[in-house]
Amino acid sequence: MNPKLQPALVGGILGAAQVLPLPIVNAIDCGWMTIGTWLAVFLYFRGQEPSADKRFRAGASLGLFAGLIAAVVCTVIRTIGVAQGWYAEDIAVMQTTLEAVGTEVPSFVPELFGAEGVTGLLVASQLVFYLVGLSIVGTISGLVGTAIFDKKRG
Repeated sequence: MNPKLQPALVGGILGAAQVLPLPIVNAIDCGWMTIGTWLAVFLYFRGQEPSADKRFRAGASLGLFAGLIAAVVCTVIRTIGVAQGWYAEDIAVMQTTLEAVGTEVPSFVPELFGAEGVTGLLVASQLVFYLVGLSIVGTISGLVGTAIFDKKRG
């Protein structure tokens, strides 16, 4: 079993907390991915002897794995949330704002943001958005976490 899998799962699941429809949780948004990745890096490097040549590569790949896991979990949570109506108010505010500034709302926007319920376009667009965004945040957080938690000894 890959030694990065368990820490990446923990970090990815914690990173996915950003899509929960709770005001306190949403206050730090992508901070959850950073915290999750740092926890994954801490768990991975705990008890290991550091090796200067591979440590940043390991931290970056661990962050990438955590980001990919978080992307899938976020997409599932977001899809369930749209089906349950958790985000209906946010979608209505977005549409009202676009109309208030005189912008005509393209026909695909309600489907893209879930105003019409769960659609294939919604799931696909959310997955792509989370894959790109959380992979970048996770990789950068993995590098920073490595610098923080993998202190070179000796």
